[in-house]
Amino acid sequence: MDRATASLSTLVVLGALVAGCGGSSSGGRAVAVAASTSGSTSGGGSGSPAGTSSAAPAARPPTVAAVGSSALWNDVASTVLVRGADFSAPAQVELVDPAGVSSSARASSVVVRSPTELLATFAAGLSAGVRELTVSTTAGASARSSALSLTVVSNVDPDVDGGHLVGWRDVQLQGASGDRPAMRIYYPATAARPNAPADATRGPYPVLAYGHGFRPPLLTFGIDYRNNTFVASRLASFGWIVACPDLSTNNQLLGSGATGQANSSRDADDLVATLDDLARRGRDPLDPLFGLVDETRAGLGGHSRGGDGALMAAAREATRSPRRVRAVVAFGPPATDSRNGNAPLAFGDLSTVPLLLVGASRDAIAPLSDQRAILTATRARGVVLEVVGGCHSYYKDNDSTIFGDGTAVVPIATQHAVVRRHAVAWLNQLVRGQGALAAPWLARGAVAAADPRAIVIDDTR
Repeated sequence: MDRATASLSTLVVLGALVAGCGGSSSGGRAVAVAASTSGSTSGGGSGSPAGTSSAAPAARPPTVAAVGSSALWNDVASTVLVRGADFSAPAQVELVDPAGVSSSARASSVVVRSPTELLATFAAGLSAGVRELTVSTTAGASARSSALSLTVVSNVDPDVDGGHLVGWRDVQLQGASGDRPAMRIYYPATAARPNAPADATRGPYPVLAYGHGFRPPLLTFGIDYRNNTFVASRLASFGWIVACPDLSTNNQLLGSGATGQANSSRDADDLVATLDDLARRGRDPLDPLFGLVDETRAGLGGHSRGGDGALMAAAREATRSPRRVRAVVAFGPPATDSRNGNAPLAFGDLSTVPLLLVGASRDAIAPLSDQRAILTATRARGVVLEVVGGCHSYYKDNDSTIFGDGTAVVPIATQHAVVRRHAVAWLNQLVRGQGALAAPWLARGAVAAADPRAIVIDDTR
């Protein structure tokens, strides 16, 4: 994503980013640095005749001619090469908000390599926005250099899009039952449009397989594998590959296989197949996602019956070695089988699976008591979150009301904002590895705790 200043002459390449948060790692990115065009050098006195003395000239303040990146990402520690003149140790490098909105950020480490070159490392978690880079030294009268602008890219705050553009493409999944349902894949891209080339700059990327809710054959209520953009696109902007398969091919309305247990089990089969399909694409030199799929970092998610399928798939994945699924998000998942006398659904062994279960106060299809019942299945970290005034129908892009649902008293945009915040922060922390950076937006975090739109019902931490 970095763009070197085109008008400066000589380019020097430096691997500039290292992992810096919560045990995650990120591939190094090369940065182009323009060599200084300044002719300035450190001051030095001329020789003096024997028996005489001459005062050393005062050290000159440093100047900055170029920096190695026009942008820094705030989800990782960033090391930038700075070129200029009159650098001396010890030196201090800061990023200053020219508008005075955010406090300055001082480099955690500065290495002066020569009077014309230094390396400055900034910790993860920088405030996003345009910043000015300044250098000061303690030699002589301390002075700050002229400033150069950098952009700190937001890739932590789940309430806004991350630093990647998002592309999407429609493909066919090799389904578990031998069918080939449609599937939409969202991914970091070089342009925000369908079928755009993938952006390989910060790959490989973690993956999420996401299942939509039960889609009746005639009255679909807006349920579709393409109607999950509100959460899928936001995740992709943070550096995720999100695949949403069409699960309607699993619907069986008559016979012994027509129960909710059987239908959700088939959904689980296809969500596992989706993870396998993404892994295959990442290994295929002819696929647009070649080399971009991190098979070791995966999540599962879904809405309603798709959420039940995600839970069942997670239980199956828990026995996989090496383990790839690290967390689940499920929006309005039922705990009972409405097509089999409301018998409890059997999800499998979820005891080691971290679960974020989102319910809504006016959900008449899968009330909060269902999510609370599901939470008892895990001994791992688990949260049940209530969207105040929300309903079962608002976990998709449109507000078509599903038959039998309650009436929401908040706009769909409000429910989307609450769900998106918690789901993105949860997955970024537990799967992507953001650690403490994601904590303010999670249940009981500083940001989330101040939001009256969501209530933490249960939290097993």
